Amino acid sequence: MTDRRRARDAERRAHRITVYLDSEELQRIERVSETSRLPKGVFLRRVGLGSTVKPVLDPAQLRELIEVRAELGRVGGALSRWIRALPAEGATTAEVRQMLEKIEGVAEEVRSKVRAL
Repeated sequence: MTDRRRARDAERRAHRITVYLDSEELQRIERVSETSRLPKGVFLRRVGLGSTVKPVLDPAQLRELIEVRAELGRVGGALSRWIRALPAEGATTAEVRQMLEKIEGVAEEVRSKVRAL
């Protein structure tokens, strides 16, 4: 932003609103403004004036989520092949439980990555 534009914005934006927040509200505003990569004041101004503020996804987090999702697909595929390969034998309870625990672990990892976004 140029110095001239800053001066013009400062002239136009000479009014201030004070808002009192509890700790949880402040943390939520900070978290959401960070995901949109906007300063808190700009974020609050845009939201207050009715603009939609879209979060900016972190490419590293997105890559990690894609990798975890792919792992979940591999685990599901392995389970499917395993079940088809042993139709007459059946699987022991321990084997099924072990596979389900692995699937649940990967699914929880996906959920935590999505929440982090």
